[in-house]
Amino acid sequence: FADGFKTLPDWDVYYENNKGVEAYKKGQLNEAQKNFGDAQARDPGRPELEFNQGVIQFKQGQLDQAIEAFGASAQKAQNQKDEVLYGKS
Repeated sequence: FADGFKTLPDWDVYYENNKGVEAYKKGQLNEAQKNFGDAQARDPGRPELEFNQGVIQFKQGQLDQAIEAFGASAQKAQNQKDEVLYGKS
């Protein structure tokens, strides 16, 4: 998961992402997806949030959507010069 951010997000984006990470750790994939989606709606340009959606989609067997999310994450990470997340995506 991308639980760290290269630049600091707004508090509500950070909070929703962390709630998603915690839900994922508990195996609550639908709740995690909702939390990541809420964070992404507030800040759609963050590659970390796109990446986290991809992880959930992969775990749910939604492979086409996961590939698309990872590709979008990689593109955003590359644009933001985030080499670590670009490599993970």
